[in-house]
Amino acid sequence: MLQPFYTVFPPDEQRRVQSQSVRYDIAMEDSKEVLDEHLKDYLSPEVLLTWGEPDRARNALASVSHALSTPGHYGRAPMVVAPDQSVADRLNDEMGAVWSGLQHAEFLAYACGSVATRLELMVEDEDGDADLILHVVPAHQCWAVAGRHPARPAVFRQLRVVTASVLGAEPKELYAWSEWDVRDLAAPVYRIVEARPDGQLGEDLTEQVIPGLGAYPYLRADGRPYMPWAIDRSHDTGDLWNWKRGGGAARGSLMAMMLSTATNVAALRATGKVTLMIACKPVNTRTVHDANGASVQTFDAQPGAFLALEPTSPGTQPSVVEVGEVDTLPALSAYTDKYIANLAQDMGVTPSDAMRTGANPASGAALTITNETKRLEQRRRGPLARRADEHRLRTAAHLLGLSAEGIGVLYDEIELSSQEVAADLAVDEKEIALGITSRVDVLMRRRPGLSRDQAIRELQRIAADEQVIANQGVSA
Repeated sequence: MLQPFYTVFPPDEQRRVQSQSVRYDIAMEDSKEVLDEHLKDYLSPEVLLTWGEPDRARNALASVSHALSTPGHYGRAPMVVAPDQSVADRLNDEMGAVWSGLQHAEFLAYACGSVATRLELMVEDEDGDADLILHVVPAHQCWAVAGRHPARPAVFRQLRVVTASVLGAEPKELYAWSEWDVRDLAAPVYRIVEARPDGQLGEDLTEQVIPGLGAYPYLRADGRPYMPWAIDRSHDTGDLWNWKRGGGAARGSLMAMMLSTATNVAALRATGKVTLMIACKPVNTRTVHDANGASVQTFDAQPGAFLALEPTSPGTQPSVVEVGEVDTLPALSAYTDKYIANLAQDMGVTPSDAMRTGANPASGAALTITNETKRLEQRRRGPLARRADEHRLRTAAHLLGLSAEGIGVLYDEIELSSQEVAADLAVDEKEIALGITSRVDVLMRRRPGLSRDQAIRELQRIAADEQVIANQGVSA
């Protein structure tokens, strides 16, 4: 049996890996095990038995991450721009399926802090046609070492389970690293190596797992090696994985699930109270015996029935007490909603961003995020997304044998309302008329991250297209 996967990481990586693993499970709504462990920290086994199956539906981490990444940068396919229009056209054709996969990667970047992706060119048929394939790998399955740039990997290892023989023993399942190493550009490495405890590297298993692999396969046209991996992050903290920021949202989501479970249990119990009869009993009862032979006094009663009671202890005043959840349910429900609303606010969703239909936006019961907030978040994360996407586009160009010079990417933002469009257009036209801005400036403002040279080339392309259309109209 394989040991826990995180034990093969170096000791200084194991805390990150466990944290991002928990966040991944919660985000992917596979949180049963981690929620069960969380409940054990707060509740006794006896209470857990009475609660039954926990409620995992109130998942703030997954909900907010999904909202921020929908449509995000990839709800519509971004446009590739390049000095050579034929290169841009080819990449726009080839990247179609990749962009849709990156929406999931952006979701994981928000939920887990970061996620790794790799492009691969895969031959699909006998005619030699090939497609770009995107591999999205959760951060807790990866171990990377930064190069000169603290946020770019020079060594990248992906954990996998293989069946192989070590030291001549019988083949068995074991952990292994797929390793890419470009620290020495003259001798790059791609191999499969045994993963041993605490980050130790064992036997080279490449020939057993990928027979005949040969030399490092990721090379530019001039023969220089490149790293095919890109790391997407929700925030730029200057390191590879951005794993600490946002970690509290995962534990908060577990707490929200626990409170929601408690509220549901209280609601179910509130359908009827327990009645305690002290020093008295119904006049008409019958005795039954349970499976252990013990006798139990029972009686029949329907809602609205009148029951006659008789004292069981002479000289003792009989009494009846009702015990139940009806009184505690409103307070518990209100506290749960407030906790979820505060958690969402800590994750960046303020009350003004939340919209409810027929209810209080601060309740957090059905939070949605306004389009304006999504646009602002898209612009905030835009430089991080662009950095990763430009690396992916250069990788795609290398795989397809294209020039990677000057490649850029344009994202579609969520459409403005008609009022917002009219206001922006009026400002742009006024500034152009006053001579205080140019069409290049306007395009750069409308397409954040576009360089001045790229904006000029894009306007030249638009003008050329308009001229072609005009000429065709004249000839017709």
